Amino acid sequence: MQFLLRAAAVLSFSVGGLASVQHQSASPTVRIQNGTVIGKHVASYNQDLFLGIPFAQAPIGDLRFEAPQPVNETWSAPLNATVYGAHCINYLLGLPMDPADLATRYPQSEDCLTINAVRPAGIKRNARLPVLAYIYGGGFQEGGSGDARYNASALVEASVRIGQPSIVVTMNYRLQGWGFLAGNEVRNHGLLNLGIQDQRLALQWIQDNIEAFGGDRRRVTIQGESAGAASVGFHLLANGGRDDGLFNAAICQSGGPYYFGSFTSDAQSEKTYRSVLKASNCTDAHDTLQCLRAAPFDILNSAFSSLSFLPVIDGTLVPEYTSVAISKGRFVKVPLLIGTNTDEGKVFAGKGVNTTEELAGYIEQQPYIRTTNNETVQDLLEAYPEPGSNSTSGQSDDTLPLSATYGAQFLRTARYTGDVMFIAGRRYTCEIWAQLGLPCYSYRFNTIPADTDPLYLGATHFEDVAFVFNNVLGQGMPSNAFDVQPATREESYKQLGDLMSRMWMSFAATHSPNHHQVKSFQTDWPTYNLKTPQNMVLDGNITSFVENDNWRAEALKLIIERSLDFSR
Repeated sequence: MQFLLRAAAVLSFSVGGLASVQHQSASPTVRIQNGTVIGKHVASYNQDLFLGIPFAQAPIGDLRFEAPQPVNETWSAPLNATVYGAHCINYLLGLPMDPADLATRYPQSEDCLTINAVRPAGIKRNARLPVLAYIYGGGFQEGGSGDARYNASALVEASVRIGQPSIVVTMNYRLQGWGFLAGNEVRNHGLLNLGIQDQRLALQWIQDNIEAFGGDRRRVTIQGESAGAASVGFHLLANGGRDDGLFNAAICQSGGPYYFGSFTSDAQSEKTYRSVLKASNCTDAHDTLQCLRAAPFDILNSAFSSLSFLPVIDGTLVPEYTSVAISKGRFVKVPLLIGTNTDEGKVFAGKGVNTTEELAGYIEQQPYIRTTNNETVQDLLEAYPEPGSNSTSGQSDDTLPLSATYGAQFLRTARYTGDVMFIAGRRYTCEIWAQLGLPCYSYRFNTIPADTDPLYLGATHFEDVAFVFNNVLGQGMPSNAFDVQPATREESYKQLGDLMSRMWMSFAATHSPNHHQVKSFQTDWPTYNLKTPQNMVLDGNITSFVENDNWRAEALKLIIERSLDFSR
């Protein structure tokens, strides 16, 4: 996910390790640049899994707070790649599906830079299969490639079903203070946004090694949700949009090249850095970074738990305000599949907003638009009337009972929050892609999973993930999104999961989601165009359909215009 809320510390810590084992004839084996890798065969899916392969040297000791370094050795014995590597250090967020047991279910370690590849069984080295590289979300605070919510097996299975067998790759990257420490000293050494640098090295690892697994390094699609989608966006915009040949298509779910967060100022980054130095007794050190590298883990973990660390503008991987980069066309020109959920803002919206005056105060406190002049606030209030349409369905807010806890204008607040964080940026990105004649497929996810309050959460942020990964068993989830009643509705949900996973793999293989091979679904997903902009509405309650992407037009246009002004 997903949620840029205050994080709590995860105190669980374990040292990850990778052992060598003797080769077993039944085990799939590949030889990559660093040596032989032995995976495992999963008969139930007829797939080969290669898990926990280090793509970088362990970022510990003198490599803590350093740019990721490629593995520089040849293994003397085959590498056992049958279990996921440890997650990078996590700091839990207030998710709607609370992962409070992440620390106990998934081991964590500073030594965490590993990558995984899942493929159909028996693929030969020269098969040249398409590759989908997934980057997990989590607000740059939590997550990991071993999270069962991102089980790649269903996606690989979907690729086989559509006649486009593919390889799915997932990776770890450093989070929070470990991956996004900033400040003058960090900037001077070119060490900002280490988490994004980790992802970049993982993408290079794919270029160097994926052919050993039967993949095609020239057919790599990068995909992510929330912070993962923002990461995909950063790779699209990196180095002024220079194409380094790391990917040739992109999928962004609830995020993208138009960053949904705010960039911390240099002054605030330095203030936070000084707080870390103080907590670590490194303030007076001659080399403060080296002092932090030697600091005890527990000290840094405690310091990070009370501070915020997010991507910053660094002049390279995040070269400038993303809104400006997009408007100037400074991004890698590749096909794009991008979308948002109907009720994105409900999980982020502030509670207790009861009046227009209180909403004005809420807008002024948000970092997304410059609101130093009252005109902007008044324009936004007029663009988001009360009552209004809670979503594109047209249902009026005044027919919906709201609890005092949430506030009389919760739906109005959520509508604005979702638009300013995600939906306006999605539409603007589609418009820019269309202006340049680039293939772009836009969607709106409109399905409410099981055990989700339709009024206060609805089809909110992250709820699409279970369907994209076709997670019908609810793996890693506190509740199964597909476990709805009656049985006919459950079946339609399963059909949607099957359809979406196929569409995603179709796009990864062919750059079009329309080769999904579901004969019962004949609606063509159109490319986005400026004359008649359209979304595919992915709905598990009714047959998915195409809609005109013209709702809340003036409101979304206002957000983009004022955001562009804010970034200059």
